[in-house]
Parts: sequence; C-alpha cells; structure tokens
Amino acid sequence: MFLLVTPAYNEAENAEALVECVRRSTLRPDRWIVVDDRSTDGTGQRFLDVAGDLPIEVVPSGTTGGYMGFRYSEVVRAGVAAAGSDGENPTLFGILDCDIRFDANYWQDLADALRSDTGLGILSGALCSPDETGAMRLEKGQYVHLPRGGLRLVSGACFAAIGGVARSRAPDSVMNAKAITSGFRIGMLEHIVAWSVRPTDSRGSDEEGWQSRGRRAWNVGQPGWQVAVRAAAMSTRGRLGEGRALLSGYLDERKEGPRIDDADVLRYYRRMRPLEWGKSLRARLAGAEDPHRELAPRVVQLPSDEAS
Repeated sequence: MFLLVTPAYNEAENAEALVECVRRSTLRPDRWIVVDDRSTDGTGQRFLDVAGDLPIEVVPSGTTGGYMGFRYSEVVRAGVAAAGSDGENPTLFGILDCDIRFDANYWQDLADALRSDTGLGILSGALCSPDETGAMRLEKGQYVHLPRGGLRLVSGACFAAIGGVARSRAPDSVMNAKAITSGFRIGMLEHIVAWSVRPTDSRGSDEEGWQSRGRRAWNVGQPGWQVAVRAAAMSTRGRLGEGRALLSGYLDERKEGPRIDDADVLRYYRRMRPLEWGKSLRARLAGAEDPHRELAPRVVQLPSDEAS
C-alpha cells in the first residue's frame, strides 16, 4: 500500500498541475491524502475538483496556530493519522509538496530501488528550480547522502522502525537520523530529477532561510560546535551573512525553544555525524570521491513535454 501525503496551504493554483503529475505516474498512490492547512483560497476543493479517478482525500490539518516552526510536521502527521491503519503500516510512504513536479517514472524508480535493496530506507531524487535566467538548475546544498524532504519515499520497514513522522522543526532530518541509527541507508539518486516551480525558501530571504535552519539545528539536538564549524565554513566561502544567520538562529532558539528528546537522534548528531565528517575528510585527502559530496548546481534540461 503506497500512502502519499501532501501538505497544502493556499496551493489552489498548483493543484491541477500536481494532480496531472500524479495521474501520469507509472506508480500511483493507493491513497493520496492532501492535508489542507487552513487555506483561504479553496485549495481543498480545487484538489477534489481536478482529482478525477485519483484516490485523493482532503482532510483538515487540525492546526490552530501557535508555534509555526512545527507546523509542517504537524500537517504531515495529520495526514498519516487520517490514513488510520494504512498510515500505521504502509508498504511505501511518500511526502509530496505542492510545488514539486516530476516525470512519469519518478516514484516507480525510487520504489524499484527500495525494493531491490532492503537496506535502503529513504530515497529521493535531486531537485532543480528556476534560476534568475529561468533555466532549471540543481539547487545548492544538496548532498548525495541526504534525501530531499518534500519528494521523498520511505520503505514500509523503515517507516515502522523510525516510528513514522515526529513532531519537530526538522521532521526530515529526524527521519534521516532515526533511519540511520536503525540500520538503514538513506540517500539521493542524483540521476532522478524532480523540479520545483519556486526555489526552496523562496518565500523569505536567504538569510531568513538560514536562520530557520539554525533554529532547526537546535531543535534536533545538533551540538553548537557543529553549527559553528558550518557557519565558519560558509563565511570563508563568501557567505558571511548566511553563516551569521545560521548561528543567530541556533542561539536564539537555544534561549527559547524546546529540544528533541529522542536518544537515537541525539546519538546520531553527537556521535555518528562527526564520523561522517571524518570519512568525508579522509576521502578528500586521499583524492577519492567524497561519499557525502554536494551536487554541483548544474543546469538540467527537462524533457520538452515536462518543462511546463
């Protein structure tokens, strides 16, 4: 049973194109739950209007305001809860954001990879978005060992092992950490590409986005020295403002925000992540390929029938 959950807030204009992508997919969800997070533009009804024969269900998020940083995880969790027993034991679990587009084989290719290797737990494709010239370019900050958030697929065994979706400022990071500590491998299949109609964090400035990342880093239990090292590395590459924003967000959240109470996630960030950094450093010094390398933000040529 393939369960797909889509968080949606004021996404009426994206509903038809997203539905068409899923309709053309060679692997369709058995249940597709769109969680309408108090939209004011008729998002839920628009999805129902264009659904056709697709198994779409629109459910309310149940959120009532409050701490906005946790909203995304709350919305996804509402979708899982609405699925009932199917949400407890899916064979495949996917998260699909409204601004994502993909070709017909996207989900099938990910599912085939998961099924052919039971050691894999979470996969995604790489994501591109329009740059300032309108060309589709792979986004910065994508790493081969980290699946993207709103276009990921999780195996049923992994989903059960990690306990589903946690309430967190960074639910994707928590899922990744718990998958790794549960013995699963995760990653990005860079030859599989999806695209976004808007760049990640495009609704805010780059510095606002990095400040949010800093807040998320505190919430998931990252040690301060790791955040400081990352901020310093960004500054040496000419991204001083973004590095400062990352550190500022972390320190601000440390004063006022809760921290995750999950031994597996804390163990990953405190013990396993430094080992990953060491492995990357050794590979670079030896002239070998970094197993945690960043994708180069190259231009991607989409098929002509997909470019719209």
